[in-house]
Amino acid sequence: MAHAADAPGETGQLGRLDAGRLPLTERLATWAEATARFLVPLRISSFTETVNGTIWAVRTAGITFCRVRASAHDAVRTPELTSTGPTPQLKFAIPIRRPVTLRQDGRRVRLRPGQLALYRTNRPYEIGSEGPVDLAIVMLPVDATPLNESEIDELSATRLSGEQLPRIRSTLLRAAAGEVAETDRDRALDALVTLRTASRSHTDSKRHTRLRAQADRLIQHRLGDAAMNPEQIADALGVSRRTLYDAFARDGRSVASVIRHRRLDVARDLLTRHGDAMLSVAEVAAACGFRSPAHFSRAFHEEFGVAPSRCREIIGEA
Repeated sequence: MAHAADAPGETGQLGRLDAGRLPLTERLATWAEATARFLVPLRISSFTETVNGTIWAVRTAGITFCRVRASAHDAVRTPELTSTGPTPQLKFAIPIRRPVTLRQDGRRVRLRPGQLALYRTNRPYEIGSEGPVDLAIVMLPVDATPLNESEIDELSATRLSGEQLPRIRSTLLRAAAGEVAETDRDRALDALVTLRTASRSHTDSKRHTRLRAQADRLIQHRLGDAAMNPEQIADALGVSRRTLYDAFARDGRSVASVIRHRRLDVARDLLTRHGDAMLSVAEVAAACGFRSPAHFSRAFHEEFGVAPSRCREIIGEA
């Protein structure tokens, strides 16, 4: 189609569509095309028979962040469409300024600005508004989350609550503002872990305690391996990813987040060493499993509030 959404950029941007730049007769179909490309195929309808507004999406480490600002319309995942698109995905939705209504599995929830709900793409659903829409969405694969089927069933199409909700809301609002960083994947997974522990009481077993100790040792041993990820840890220990997530759930942090924090703690120790053993920032990044000095510097600054080089200067000034 001649007016397709902008092409993805090197930053991981999937694209952006401004329907107002299109002929009126092409807007509805092009909007449906953009939602299929950025999220999943949906049937788009509007009482005005058109959609006017913008939609953009960016993907980082397998997680899609999307912002929809548009005139009133409904997006429906029909039974026929549930078999299309990517593998089953889990979606968070949070209205920014105006309410939206979500329906799935016989449930109906009306979300006001700042309220949050989740739903899955492999079952029919409908989300929309009678007025203008301003919505932030986060989408990630179901099999990459710590939630099992029964937990998703319990949480889907309900208004989420709990002490950790501000952390989840913060991640979505950052994404809605276009401030998406690689570390937002960890935050999104952390949010799922906290949702899980809030949705049902989680009793630690000897098996989980033992597995967590084994995983901790393996993570420490492989910190310098940039390819290390939760999938590799689970494979090395002979368990599923979900079982591994269970072992970490009591701390309210995902496996990927624990790996990242361990790497940064070791990096800070290496940066503050003196004498002949002092390493450059690039050498520290490589030793701690970061794929590039730039990635390391961003993660370090976000964790500790200073750049790696400045951290070393502060220690030297002390």
